Amino acid sequence: MASLDMDLTQSWLPLPEKDSRVEGWLMLGNPTPIVVILAFYVYIVKVLGPGYMKNAKAFELRPIILLYNALMLVANLSISSFVIYHAFWKGHYAMWFTEPDLGDHPTTLLLLNVSWYYLVLRLTECIETVLFVLRKRFRQVSLLHVFHHVSVTFSVYFYITYGGFALACFELTFNALIHVVMYGYYFLSACGPSIQKYLWWKEYLTLMQLVQFVIMIVRNIMLVFWLKNRYSALPAFMLLQCFIFLLQFFHFYIQSYRKKREEKLQKRAAREAALNNNHQEMDKKEL
Repeated sequence: MASLDMDLTQSWLPLPEKDSRVEGWLMLGNPTPIVVILAFYVYIVKVLGPGYMKNAKAFELRPIILLYNALMLVANLSISSFVIYHAFWKGHYAMWFTEPDLGDHPTTLLLLNVSWYYLVLRLTECIETVLFVLRKRFRQVSLLHVFHHVSVTFSVYFYITYGGFALACFELTFNALIHVVMYGYYFLSACGPSIQKYLWWKEYLTLMQLVQFVIMIVRNIMLVFWLKNRYSALPAFMLLQCFIFLLQFFHFYIQSYRKKREEKLQKRAAREAALNNNHQEMDKKEL
């Protein structure tokens, strides 16, 4: 792995130089293509799609959803396994602390190419939202959901364009493995009621995501102060992103699980109180 000359990068510039190795690659370098794609995605899922589907019948897409979730599971598992083996298992990068790699080692270039496929995968995952719209599941097309897709996809573009893909190999593999579990859950859920009754562990999937963000926050705080150069802007960007995700997902967790649990406990307490009152009335009548 090529090491950076730290004496030349102590200026704390807002951003490092763009990576010349990806110059001319599709959707990299110039931000216009990726910004246009993401803006079009937001327009489709928040404006055009809901407007079109408002008075239309919801599409039945179960076979397509099963295929899509299976493909996303396999894609995320393949990329995470590939990066784990070539980047970490073979010792090319340290898992927790590593410098930006601007070299031309064959493994470096291989991982750089894989990072572009990961960008394509993140764009492909936006199809999930389109399927929600076509099924009229508008509640699932939340601000959290759309912001997550847009910001993570742009973050991948940002890291690859500015030579920081090596810094994000840890986050890439961690996030891809979480998505393996997530798409596995979605696949099983789409199988129907006979399988859904066994999916009691959805809450723990959200907890896994929260733990993921906490670990990423700790790592990127350390990277910002460990690098101490213009590449610190990259983990600083991811740090801000992870803080936002943590707050959003924690709010979702409280709204979706904690309140429901409290409501169940209150209903159970009310039933038990009513049952006790009935027993007391029966006892009085017998007396």
